Amino acid sequence: MGLEQHQQLKLRTKAFALRIIRMTQALPRNRKADVLARQVLRSATSIAANYRAAGRGRSKAEFTAKLGIVIEEADETVLWLELLAESGTAKAARLSDLHDEGNQLLAILHSFVENAQAINNLDSPQTGSSDFSMTRCADDPIWFTSFAAVPASPSCSPAFSAREQRPAGQHRRERSDSTP
Repeated sequence: MGLEQHQQLKLRTKAFALRIIRMTQALPRNRKADVLARQVLRSATSIAANYRAAGRGRSKAEFTAKLGIVIEEADETVLWLELLAESGTAKAARLSDLHDEGNQLLAILHSFVENAQAINNLDSPQTGSSDFSMTRCADDPIWFTSFAAVPASPSCSPAFSAREQRPAGQHRRERSDSTP
């Protein structure tokens, strides 16, 4: 996934959340509609917020974990849209575009996680190591993950590399054995 694709999906998830907001404003005002509206509103806006946060992940594991949350929220949003239609709270025909968009986002995000997990498998001790890297370029406003198993661009400084290891003591404090 390139930076341009990431930016496009960030805009797409935000637009989806805005469409859900507008849809919930048009729902009838009763207890059933209010409960379903709050749920779909929460999960749809969470898709955009967590996808945005995933783009700022400090490692590929954090990026993948955040994408997992985004997938859960997208799946939940699709469920609430189905419940809105099947309960008669909203007409299915009026929700079909939102339902389709939710399913498309779910498929796209699922493919990202599968790709990330494939890269993680390349880094496992059983299969060796890849040249996966996370880079931060001076002109990039966010962390960005490159899932291509290629070295980082020379114009960017590596922020994380699968082969990089910290010197002892930098990641945790050493315990002294001075206890009685």
